[in-house]
Amino acid sequence: MALLPRDASFQQWKVTHVGLRTGLCGALTTFASWNTQMVVMMAGGDATVIGSSQWLSALWGYLVGLFVSLQSFLLGRSLAYASG
Repeated sequence: MALLPRDASFQQWKVTHVGLRTGLCGALTTFASWNTQMVVMMAGGDATVIGSSQWLSALWGYLVGLFVSLQSFLLGRSLAYASG
């Protein structure tokens, strides 16, 4: 980790570093793809099935994405408190 000194104990946790990097990169690419699809739906580009703007579907997608991510965060926090 670039933020920590070289002799910090966390620097030796190689498996954790790989997991964090893989999870972060995977999350960013998934979010970018999902967000791009929502914009295409709102703009009514070629990727839409019916060829016109799908504002309601895109708005629903953003709302579902927001609530799922919030609930996942709350679940993870609750599990962390329960385990520790």
